Amino acid sequence: MNYYGVDTIEASIEITPVCEEVMKLFPLLFYILIFEPQRSQIPRVAIAIAVGFATFENVCYLTENGAADFDLLLIRGISTGALHILCGIFIGFGLAYIFRQRAIAITGMVGLLGACGVFHAIFNLLISADGIWRWMGYLFPSGMIIVLVSVWHLMVKLNHMK
Repeated sequence: MNYYGVDTIEASIEITPVCEEVMKLFPLLFYILIFEPQRSQIPRVAIAIAVGFATFENVCYLTENGAADFDLLLIRGISTGALHILCGIFIGFGLAYIFRQRAIAITGMVGLLGACGVFHAIFNLLISADGIWRWMGYLFPSGMIIVLVSVWHLMVKLNHMK
């Protein structure tokens, strides 16, 4: 914050999402490059890294801010966990797809990182607002996961009908 001369809100919306998504991407890339897993294993590992990161972030937030308002901490913890799982789903399935096509590997990774950064920034922006916008922010990641799972099930049904 001091280096860029921004306040807490600007940092949480503009800087933090990119830093956190890059920090989750590096261990996944390390895993992919060293262990050369099957494509089907990449999403599981990405989601596991995302869950670990969400847990770590929530513990840090609880340690820093205390547990004075437990209800709010519980809601924030669940929504933050859902956000990181959402980003893990995007990165995992996205990398499993783009590593099949080496020509788009670099641009695909940048695109996936950008998409996850945008989702993360939208979440941070919404939960930093007041009133209904904050609650929409808390529900945003879970709603997106429901949409993704619904689309996935629809695609599976359509592929079985062929």
